[in-house]
Amino acid sequence: MKKNSLIPVLHVITSLNVGGAERAITSLLTQQEGGKYYNIVLCLRGQGRFVRELEESGIEVYCWGLSFRSMAIVAIFKSIRRVCQIEPKIIHGWMYHGNLVGFLIRLCFVRKSALIWNVRHSLIDIELEKISTRCVIWFNKLLSRTPDQIIYNSKV
Repeated sequence: MKKNSLIPVLHVITSLNVGGAERAITSLLTQQEGGKYYNIVLCLRGQGRFVRELEESGIEVYCWGLSFRSMAIVAIFKSIRRVCQIEPKIIHGWMYHGNLVGFLIRLCFVRKSALIWNVRHSLIDIELEKISTRCVIWFNKLLSRTPDQIIYNSKV
């Protein structure tokens, strides 16, 4: 099956270093055989442990390299340009930051895309989270009616 006959899906995740969500996205995408989806991963941070495994499976991975100290503007514009080229039919956010950026990408660039949020974190006490994460969770709460679907890995 040719790439242009596949359904393009953009996955947005904070990091591709070792972690549960990172392993889950890698397993999901690398174990698809003969599927109908063309998967692209947008990682908000820099290169991580799972980038190589994804790329070896033929999956495009764009890493923005975001941190509090740098904005990696060139990487952001390159990947946004690529997103506009592929016009994903589905934007799949992973974790709070990925959900928020996925929402913004749909709002600004590909409004006709379906939006899925994936929450893979049991929030026991919000006070235990970093202030920046609390803010992103708060925005997720405000925007929680906008995704077409939200997937949780836990009842908590």
